[in-house]
Amino acid sequence: MPRTLPTPLDVEFLVPRLSPDEQRMAFITASVATDDLCSIEPFVAALTLALSRWAIHTCDGRQAWTDSLEDFNVGDLSHYLSTPSLQHHLMAVGITNLSIALSPDFRNDVDHWHYDTVLIKPDLAPNTNA
Repeated sequence: MPRTLPTPLDVEFLVPRLSPDEQRMAFITASVATDDLCSIEPFVAALTLALSRWAIHTCDGRQAWTDSLEDFNVGDLSHYLSTPSLQHHLMAVGITNLSIALSPDFRNDVDHWHYDTVLIKPDLAPNTNA
């Protein structure tokens, strides 16, 4: 009888980059093989393990590490997501379908639009006192 694989779980993480030079967010999505990988710490640990093994055992990974000036981060990772050798190492730790969407630098945007910006004009809102 064929072995049934568990249904992957979809995860989403927001990763901020808040430095004096830029402020942006990375929106990371993936499918994971186990419940524990739905939490940030185990997910990051598995991701780091996969990337470290990729850097040690493959030419692509070694080159990515070198090209990053030995500072491989989310921005660097976003350029290698379709690399088959990386996907192999991610799958080995239970991560598949990894994607990263990088926001533009939003330092100037927060003055114009933020989470609590009111999006319905009070003078055009329906009258709820009637």
